[in-house]
Amino acid sequence: MTQHTPGIWRNGIVWIFALIVVILVSPYSASVAEARDITIRFAPNVLNLANQGEVVTIHTGEPYSEIVGASVVVVPDSGDPVAISWWKSDNRGDFVAKFAMEEIKDLPGISADETYHFVLHATTTSGETLVGTADIKIIDRSTRF
Repeated sequence: MTQHTPGIWRNGIVWIFALIVVILVSPYSASVAEARDITIRFAPNVLNLANQGEVVTIHTGEPYSEIVGASVVVVPDSGDPVAISWWKSDNRGDFVAKFAMEEIKDLPGISADETYHFVLHATTTSGETLVGTADIKIIDRSTRF
C-alpha cells in the first residue's frame, strides 16, 4: 500500500517556504523602497588628474542639520566606497560633503578623457536613506602659461 502526502501538507509546505522567502527578502526590499533620490553637484565638475587640489566637494541641497555627516560615502563605478573626509554647511544651510581628492583620483578605472559615474549615499537624522548620482568628466592637463 502506497501512502500519499495529503494535499494540505503539500500546500502547507509550499506556503511555509513562500513565507520564509518573503521574510528573508523583505528587509532588502524595504531599504531600497525607502531611499530618497536627491540632487548632487560635484565641484569641480571636471576633475583634472594634474590638479594639485586637496578636496572634491559634493553639494547636496539638503539641510545640514538633517544629515548624519559620518554616514556619507560616495561609491564609484568601480572600486570601493570613499568615506567622507569632512563636511560643512554652505551659506544656504545645505549639507556639503568633502572628499580627499587623491582618494578619488586613485580609484580603479579613473582615466583621462572619460566620464565617471558616482553615487552618494547618506543617512538622515531620522534614519531615512538618501541617494544622489552624478557624472564627472576626467581630464589630465597640466597648466600651460
